[in-house]
Amino acid sequence: MFLGKFIYKLCAILFFIIFKLFFRLKIEGKKNIPTEGPIILVANHSSLLDPFIITCTTKRIIHWLVASWVFKIWPFPFLAKRIPFLKVEPGKANNKASIKEALNLLKQGRIIGIFPEGKLSKDEQLNPFLLGAAYLGIKSASLIVPLYIEGANQFFHHPFKSLKFPKIRLIIGEGFYLKEVNKDNQEDHLKICTAYIRDKIAQLKDKEVSKNCLKLYRRPLITEDYKDAEKYRHADGVLLRNIIFGIFLSIFNRCNLFNNRCNQKAR
Repeated sequence: MFLGKFIYKLCAILFFIIFKLFFRLKIEGKKNIPTEGPIILVANHSSLLDPFIITCTTKRIIHWLVASWVFKIWPFPFLAKRIPFLKVEPGKANNKASIKEALNLLKQGRIIGIFPEGKLSKDEQLNPFLLGAAYLGIKSASLIVPLYIEGANQFFHHPFKSLKFPKIRLIIGEGFYLKEVNKDNQEDHLKICTAYIRDKIAQLKDKEVSKNCLKLYRRPLITEDYKDAEKYRHADGVLLRNIIFGIFLSIFNRCNLFNNRCNQKAR
């Protein structure tokens, strides 16, 4: 466990440096994430960079609910053995074990990170939300903190256009709680709470909030288009891994070059 925490903290520092230097990351509302107590972070999902960006918001470890296909990309299989990443199948009903583990982590006062859309958004427009985030919020009575990430998806559209990285903005909203109701009305209440979470994130986007706050969103079916999209997301994951590796290698080479010049001057 100690090794897992060390790896996580080290990666968090490196991610913060990378996003600050190359993406000019701007974080607003950082004080809205408490330093203790159970928290559920909910955010829009338009890029594979999103969880790494959110990692920069707090010194605490975030336990992410991660789609199963991501575990095929290194280093997630390695990290999952040391840091509890919870594998889920978005839109399916076979996630009881992961949900149970997430509830146990919340009881221990941990942070759970979840993207309620369940899939990547192509243009930063919010997709219909799945019910998992609302369910966790109700069952655990944990604080729910909405976040909105802006600009991250532009990197994969034009990763090396004019050798300029897009500016990323992360907005953290005020937390809120969801109350549990009678079992007879639980399903309708889940849908109402899910719509409420979606509107909270929409408010951070500085766009008009849906007039019908009680609009009901159903679980999307797994279509052939969704399955085909997994191939492209996997390709984006490989690209992200190679880019991060290239950045680390570039920093190492520059440091090595600087050290050689210092040694030459010393002679």
